Amino acid sequence: MTSGSWFDDEKLLAGERLVRSAAARLRTDTAPLWWEGNLILTTDRLFFLPLAENPLIADVAFWVRDIAQVSRAGRNRLFVFGAEGGALFQLLGSRAGVAGLAGWREAAWVRGIMAQKREGRARRPLEGPRRAAG
Repeated sequence: MTSGSWFDDEKLLAGERLVRSAAARLRTDTAPLWWEGNLILTTDRLFFLPLAENPLIADVAFWVRDIAQVSRAGRNRLFVFGAEGGALFQLLGSRAGVAGLAGWREAAWVRGIMAQKREGRARRPLEGPRRAAG
């Protein structure tokens, strides 16, 4: 993880490795509509950790093997859909909106998720879909 982050390797499951992370926003149905946090991809899970806790934001976590669809949604956005629903993320960062690089970050995330989908471990029987974030 990045220096200064509270989420580190000690928070991972046994045998799980961090693949990538990025500052991101999660689209919700409640104001202010976009919630800032971090999008984290591991060898087994994809999850969003908001910067501020809010009871209106449900756990947004997917076991990578359970992801049915992942696609670019334009304007640095990534759509993920699994058995328990979907989520729209907007990737943030200094290069996210640079002309000529449109879509490069989303495409890298899609490739990363698909690679882990092929290689990731299946959810263990006692771990529910909403507990994927730990």
